[in-house]
Amino acid sequence: MQNSDGKLKNLPRPMAKFLLFLAKVMAFPIFRCYCRLAVEGVENIPSRTPCIIASNHTSYLDPPLLGFVSKRPFFYFSKKQLLNIPIFGRLIRICGALPLSGSRMSTSDLRMAINILNHGNALVLFPEGTRSHTGKLLRAKPGVGFIALRTGVPVVPVHIDGTYSAMPPRSNFIRPVQIRVRIGKPMQFNDGAYQDIADRIMEEIRELGAKEWK
Repeated sequence: MQNSDGKLKNLPRPMAKFLLFLAKVMAFPIFRCYCRLAVEGVENIPSRTPCIIASNHTSYLDPPLLGFVSKRPFFYFSKKQLLNIPIFGRLIRICGALPLSGSRMSTSDLRMAINILNHGNALVLFPEGTRSHTGKLLRAKPGVGFIALRTGVPVVPVHIDGTYSAMPPRSNFIRPVQIRVRIGKPMQFNDGAYQDIADRIMEEIRELGAKEWK
């Protein structure tokens, strides 16, 4: 969230934590029972220090799913039209949603992302820059590499499987499809080209998805 000067305000933690708890209670029967959610590696998300949570993106279910899985509040970027929905838009803002200035991350969005991390928060980024409309992984945009290198915070790779089938593009209903989330070990980047870093993050996400489930 931003104040009138355009500077970042920290999440209102009591309200954010309450809404996160309430959302998890409401989402429990959907994700745990209806979609038979399976999760591995949630302990890899730092509990207090700043980090980037980098995930593949195939469905509108992905942000609330990550909110359900994560033990801490986080910021993430969302399309303006979602934030303009009465009541819903206000709620997701309180929970950390920030409006993208355009269809893709702009210079001001990149500055905001860096500011978020410099304030000690967690930030969810979708390296592909958009939802995959086929369910397949896309090549990452260099923005995630830029942010990771400029801030020096760890990047936690996440692979989500099943949300594309559970709620594909243009669908308004959630189908009873199993969803699996695998969270990898944090990655640290001290140098390298932005695109190369982004590609390495995406490759790690791909490898997480290729592993067999126990």
